[in-house]
Amino acid sequence: MTSNQEVEEFLAQLRLAIAEGRYQLVPRKKNLDDIARLGLSVRMAKSIVIELAPEDYLKGPEWDLDGSEGDVWVFGKIIEETQIYIKLKLEKGNVKVLSFHVAERRLKRPLGDKGADS
Repeated sequence: MTSNQEVEEFLAQLRLAIAEGRYQLVPRKKNLDDIARLGLSVRMAKSIVIELAPEDYLKGPEWDLDGSEGDVWVFGKIIEETQIYIKLKLEKGNVKVLSFHVAERRLKRPLGDKGADS
């Protein structure tokens, strides 16, 4: 299992890349529709990504299924009592938000809530 420290290191790299302007939300319909349905803007979604904490970690790092460079990390965040699934990737020093949408199933955060469903 990935340690709290490894998640912290990933999040630090993520925040640095975002601060340097290296951030992209993949404009998939599902992402954009759910961001709007939640009453968020793309800028607000970016702020949520910046504020992720180890307690929000779900899984990763894992190889990207498309075979491209960089590991995929998955986080879950609760926004107004709705669980949000957030899939991220650092690719050549750039942050790609692959998914930002309402979770399709209950998320379990192994480093948050002592492994309980949240």
